[in-house]
Amino acid sequence: MLIKENIQRILLRGNIAPVMLFILFIASILAKSIYNPDGYVSADSANFLSLAKNISEGNGLYLTNFFAPQGKMFFAAWPIGYPVLIFLVSKIFFVSEFWAVKILTLLSLAAIFFFLKKIFSENTILFLLLLFFASMLEVFTYSLSETIFVPLLLWFCYEIYQLENGKKETLRYIRLTFSVCALFLTRYVGVVSIGVLMYFIIIALKKKNIREVVSLTSVILFSGIFIVLYLYNNKLQSGYFTGMPREESPQTLFVLLKEIVQAMVFQLDVIFAGAFSLTNDPKVKTLLYAGTLLLTGGIVLYFGRKILSIKSASTKVHQRENIFDMGYVSRIFLITGAIHFFSLIVLRWFYYYGILGFRYLAPGFFLLCIGMVAYVLERINDEQKSVLKKMVFTLAFVSWFITVPVKTVLINSSSEHPTYFSFLNELEKQYASLKQNTLVGCGEAHLLYSRLDCQGVLPLSGLHNAHTETLPEYIERLKKSSAEHVVIKIRHDLDGKGFDKSVLEFMERHRGETFVSVR
Repeated sequence: MLIKENIQRILLRGNIAPVMLFILFIASILAKSIYNPDGYVSADSANFLSLAKNISEGNGLYLTNFFAPQGKMFFAAWPIGYPVLIFLVSKIFFVSEFWAVKILTLLSLAAIFFFLKKIFSENTILFLLLLFFASMLEVFTYSLSETIFVPLLLWFCYEIYQLENGKKETLRYIRLTFSVCALFLTRYVGVVSIGVLMYFIIIALKKKNIREVVSLTSVILFSGIFIVLYLYNNKLQSGYFTGMPREESPQTLFVLLKEIVQAMVFQLDVIFAGAFSLTNDPKVKTLLYAGTLLLTGGIVLYFGRKILSIKSASTKVHQRENIFDMGYVSRIFLITGAIHFFSLIVLRWFYYYGILGFRYLAPGFFLLCIGMVAYVLERINDEQKSVLKKMVFTLAFVSWFITVPVKTVLINSSSEHPTYFSFLNELEKQYASLKQNTLVGCGEAHLLYSRLDCQGVLPLSGLHNAHTETLPEYIERLKKSSAEHVVIKIRHDLDGKGFDKSVLEFMERHRGETFVSVR
């Protein structure tokens, strides 16, 4: 009887539910990454793992690049924060870089839980469920800097929340400065957090709060100095402020608008993300997204009508009738999320940094979701809150079910390699035969961290570039490198990825071979 009462007390306090969600989330991303041939290691992920391994082996902040003057390239295309953290975790816990990423993800999730608990206390579980939306599940499964960027965004919002809550001690502004610098060190787009601070400076000016204006301006000044010095060092080391020339968007205005609209619509499809990993057929992708988007809309409409059908308790003091009258909690998250979300869209309008998708937009969208839920909570009574929680739980559960068990089984069943480790073991056997200082055409991303002395280069794809590279052009480019040996890896998973027909025909002609020597 005593045990039963203790269990009920724990459940009522809500202490066990966050722990259960934490365990489920960790188990889900481990299952997704292990039971996936690629291990959810993208090209960017491989660069992060490669730099972490290079640091570990005493090679500094450089990656092998046979097209660079000295055969190596200073790591500046991305900030160094994430790979340095991977290196530190791998050393502290004596694990490989792959497992260091998973430990780092676990620590990031713990930080997210901590900040949400600090800000939302009794409604923590409601906001934790937002992590189970598809885009967040996908992002945290990949070995990407967004896994650190999200908790840093929450830290940034938490410090502003404390300032808005009247806690304006000097140490708070120092921590806010560190949070801005940390965001920038994780992703260059973190610099837009300065835009958020400018918004709150304007608010402070309207309130004639000169002390806060001066304090926030100091935060911008000191973090700005750090950012300028960091970018200047990049310029000295690599010749570019962000490590490489940033190409203008190659698409026409119509195609770019279409991509932006698609990206925004896909973010609204909270129960599905990453159709590209299931199929390369554009028609099937469209059907998958359309079906799950309709399901998302159906769930929201069903519970939305139930919320509206419940008569509001007008006696509630906290309710707000003016839709533009926001509480400071919802305002912080909505402003920060919107500035991050739309700054990426504006940047994509002028420069090409990749196809807009769940990866780039997920952090900002996550903050927008938090802000919107907080905004609604400010306006509804307890009965309506109960329905809102059911809606978020339903969306989270359906998203988890489709993204984890269903998607994992579909990917695993269509692959000859049951796990990431068996796939990597096979690749390492193939790469072991390569001579030192070899440039590998069409090499998998995993080559970057399994052989630090080698480099993989793909042909230019029509999906990501204005020009689709033909086989002769591609081979000519490979030969211009300073590599001692140049080979092309024979792969049969390039169909539907925008590569030129001549490249695919070359792969078919050499079916059964592993590498074809070019030089």
